[in-house]
Amino acid sequence: MCSYVAASAFTGLSYLASIELPVCSFVGAFAFQNCSRLSYVSFNECKSMGSNVFRSCYSLTSVYMLYSSICALSNGTFTSTPMVLSTYLGYFGSIFVPESLVSSYKTATNWTTYSNRITAYVE
Repeated sequence: MCSYVAASAFTGLSYLASIELPVCSFVGAFAFQNCSRLSYVSFNECKSMGSNVFRSCYSLTSVYMLYSSICALSNGTFTSTPMVLSTYLGYFGSIFVPESLVSSYKTATNWTTYSNRITAYVE
């Protein structure tokens, strides 16, 4: 369990394929940059993400934001990932949020860029 992930903490870890963080209030800038095999990320409680957190994570296809309120997002969080490199959901990148927050996420600051990626997570 962590309260935050420091800036550049996992940058360049090419063997990192997935990560689940049950409690992580803040993710620092570039925290997972260039984690080329990272395909799955789950945050049960994330309140804020810095810029370029997942920059150049070319395999990132599933992001779960499961907290009961919207995570504040900085610009460029998903730069050079399937979230921006494709226009199709599913294999090409999806952001799963609680069903009750889908509309709010799609119109939230900096999330609008990824609105076509945001879909409901239903337990």
